[in-house]
Amino acid sequence: MKNYKRVPFENLYNCRDLGGYGCCDGGFFRYHKIYRSDSPDHITDQEWNKIEKMGVRTIIDLRSKNERDCRPYKAPEGIEVLELPLMEEEISLDNFNNLKKEAEEAFGRSLSEGYTNMVEKGAGRIAKVLNRIGEKLKYGAVLYHCSAGKDRTGVISALIYLLCGVRDEDIIADYQVTAGYNEKNTQGFSIPEEMRHLINSSPSNMKEFLSQAREKNFLNKLYQSGLTSNNVDNIRCEIVEYEKG
Repeated sequence: MKNYKRVPFENLYNCRDLGGYGCCDGGFFRYHKIYRSDSPDHITDQEWNKIEKMGVRTIIDLRSKNERDCRPYKAPEGIEVLELPLMEEEISLDNFNNLKKEAEEAFGRSLSEGYTNMVEKGAGRIAKVLNRIGEKLKYGAVLYHCSAGKDRTGVISALIYLLCGVRDEDIIADYQVTAGYNEKNTQGFSIPEEMRHLINSSPSNMKEFLSQAREKNFLNKLYQSGLTSNNVDNIRCEIVEYEKG
């Protein structure tokens, strides 16, 4: 299969392969191992078939129960779906009045603050997601998603990149493109002006998150919250490739 960074779909706007970046120790982040995306609840049977051909055997749904109930989907046989909500707060997609209040509770005053809170308040949930990725990679590629594939998915991606030694500038650049890819996903919605900051993916959001991750030693916090060295080793072994000789 071709090495796409953004995998082309008609109805999945933000499906991307995490592969393609160099690592600080000279390794290379392999393609076709881990994918991130927006929710696949609206894709066609042909697009599900494409996901199977991408080698995906596990999907991790990071959405809340309210989100899953509002936009459910059923994956084809042969793809296991794990429901692992990343945040304690329930997020409803029923209307923007509810969404504004719930988004403020979930993310605080800014996205960068929300990302930091996600780790500080939910380290156990994040550790569980990373452990499952480490366990499932030996069976095939893993795809994880939230609703838009930007915030919860972006935090998991950043942490995987940190575990594998991807450079900050690449992590920030990878995050930054999300809003552009999601523009089609938000067409038809009348988004209140006071909520527009929640749909952006400014590089400053990820830059601040990475700064906090080092200052507060998020990786150590994840280990203390249940992330196992064995699963981290599995992730690195499956993902990071080194030149022979």
